Amino acid sequence: MRCLIDDHATSWDLILLQAEFAYNNSVNRTTGSSPFQLVYGMTPRTPLDIISLPLPQRTSEAGLDFAAHMMSVHEEVRKKIALQTEVYAQRANLRK
Repeated sequence: MRCLIDDHATSWDLILLQAEFAYNNSVNRTTGSSPFQLVYGMTPRTPLDIISLPLPQRTSEAGLDFAAHMMSVHEEVRKKIALQTEVYAQRANLRK
């Protein structure tokens, strides 16, 4: 057993990327979204989904629409967080 613990203690950096991916892809109970979704507006692609995409040469109408969409997503999340904060406060105040 000692050998397994030593192996994990010295190789944690080898699984750090997988741990970060798992955390950023997990759905938060309060927001209803993963951290990745809140930042990028979509679920992350797995290595099997990744394909090379051409880079746009200039700002597109779709890009502006996406930016507006992300602003509305962030506003919705702010409202959800505020609502959950109120719910938690009410529950905590009932116990006092």
